[in-house]
Amino acid sequence: ADDGDSSDAGPRVKRRPSNVQESNPSSVVDDDEDGVNSYSTDFTNDDVRIDQLTDSDENFNVLDILSFPARWTSCSLVNTGFMDIESSSIEGKSIHQFFHRTSSSKDFQLNIVGITRIENPFLHSLYMLKKEEMGSRNGHVDELYLFHGTKRENVDKICEENLDWRMFSERHRFGQGVSFSPLATYSSHYCDTSAVKVMLLFKVLVSNVVVGTENMVIPPDNDVTFDTSIKDDTSVIVKYSDNEFYPLYKITFTKRTLPSSKPGNVPKF
Repeated sequence: ADDGDSSDAGPRVKRRPSNVQESNPSSVVDDDEDGVNSYSTDFTNDDVRIDQLTDSDENFNVLDILSFPARWTSCSLVNTGFMDIESSSIEGKSIHQFFHRTSSSKDFQLNIVGITRIENPFLHSLYMLKKEEMGSRNGHVDELYLFHGTKRENVDKICEENLDWRMFSERHRFGQGVSFSPLATYSSHYCDTSAVKVMLLFKVLVSNVVVGTENMVIPPDNDVTFDTSIKDDTSVIVKYSDNEFYPLYKITFTKRTLPSSKPGNVPKF
């Protein structure tokens, strides 16, 4: 699809029916301050298709923007907190399972070293407000759980200020925004060359998607207002607006080259 034609704009993300239950009772859950589950992270997908990495909430209240998850333990209303997650905990096991579903390729294997939860009340409030806005405007909004690979030197700023999609406008083949992937292997190509690398797990808001192109500055706005572009196989998801993504976890990991493999080409976002 090109920038101006929404008739060949690719698939729209469909809402997951509200009666779909989590298939794994140990899925990570974001709780509001009253202990009510406002939305849950489905870490149980057998495939990494975009429509299987979504979560919907039809009972969202705008007041929830100030209701931080009950599991947050280290944050205040003004400061960002960080909490190391034990691998043996339900939360840690769920993230390990999700990460390792896409942690192997024919050339290399990724292994988690540590997981840290990011507790940023300011960014969380902006994200929740954006979720309400997108749901009201589009009639539906989904949350995807996606990886973003980056250099270690960028991680602290991202945790404090989030990603700036404007800084990624010249690097990608599927749209000039900030890119995410459901594949840990894909995102690992954009981490630095140190022995222990860092990847971020985000939750990302998506309403309407279009297949992206290299020259797509923003998605087309014709009969449907598109907020997201994708690679046609959904291995790359590109966002173009502030506060439509929130950094959930820092994942430190190692990358081991497998025997008889040669260094692969870095895929282009």
